[in-house]
Amino acid sequence: MVRVLSSEGGKEFFLPYDRLILATGARSKKLGIPGEEAQNIFTLKEMANGLRLRNFIDRNRPAKAVIIGAGYISLEVAEALRERGVETTLLYRGKFPYRGLEPELGPIIVKELEDHGV
Repeated sequence: MVRVLSSEGGKEFFLPYDRLILATGARSKKLGIPGEEAQNIFTLKEMANGLRLRNFIDRNRPAKAVIIGAGYISLEVAEALRERGVETTLLYRGKFPYRGLEPELGPIIVKELEDHGV
């Protein structure tokens, strides 16, 4: 069992995991451009952000999405959006997405994204 303290009200939960790792690994930020406060613009840093995004998709059924950044979370979101039938574009700086990996994995990641319509 893993003991988890909630950040809201200090509630204590016991979960049936030997180990529980929650790692966001992201530095989500706004870009400082007009319109970024619209209800269809999202940053993903914590679980509540992901739930808000999922609820938006369930309610509005968007046909297209653009993800800015190509770290681990962005790649996971791209996969989830494609599985829901959302046409997805991934924008990133540099030659390949997910720069934290070995350079030889870059072309493999790009091919996988392309094979899945991203």
